[in-house]
Amino acid sequence: MNEFNLNEIDKTFINYKDKKLHEGIVFAIQSDGIIFNLGGKVDAFIPKAEIENFDERKIGERFSVMLLGGKNEDGLILASQKKAEKIEVENQNAKSIKLGCSFTCVVDSIKNNALISHLGDYIIEIPETEISSRKVNTKFILHKKIDAIAIDINSETKYIKGSIKILEEKQRQANEEIFWRTNFVNKVVEGKVKNFTTYGAFVDVGGVNCLAHISNLSDKKIQSPSDVLEIGKIYKFRILEMNKDTKRVSLGIKQL
Repeated sequence: MNEFNLNEIDKTFINYKDKKLHEGIVFAIQSDGIIFNLGGKVDAFIPKAEIENFDERKIGERFSVMLLGGKNEDGLILASQKKAEKIEVENQNAKSIKLGCSFTCVVDSIKNNALISHLGDYIIEIPETEISSRKVNTKFILHKKIDAIAIDINSETKYIKGSIKILEEKQRQANEEIFWRTNFVNKVVEGKVKNFTTYGAFVDVGGVNCLAHISNLSDKKIQSPSDVLEIGKIYKFRILEMNKDTKRVSLGIKQL
């Protein structure tokens, strides 16, 4: 068992946000928590709320805790067994990520326009060039759950580089393959209106961008596609033309 000295404790307080884990042993069990020995004469206190299955804990039991960077009224270092267990699970999840495979994470911060996430002791970075092939406002991704594909893994430094762009491209190709295999002229499909132009509306049908020309939106003369459609809404359309070589698909509503 490694003994702690005061310098080591000071370092721990500086680094506790980095999710450093420390192993120890249950020294005493109280009604409001556990006195936990970290080594030598250094004890910590784990509040009852920070202990998994409190009623099942036993004196002499060994596990890891995360130091919380403060002390209780008795001067004991505050620690959490729940947070340590969460980190251990996240570490296992990070280790299971394989090169070229997809994974899910939550964006914790944005640094130099790169998305940064933490999974246990691992740092996940998605560089700006790997976020999307389109211009993206990263502030709308902050604290959101995202899917990416691992393009570089360094187990020694616990670093994973991911790419959303490659995953999106794979998904786009899969969507296109399904679209061209399952659709045909005159078929009625559902599509989500993405945006307008002066000559019509661009519609997402199964992940494929299609055009509904303004002349095919109504039997009446209209000035704008917004006279018939709303952005973000889903409508039924009839496929009027399909050209796989040029990847152009024409839709209509008045033909329904």
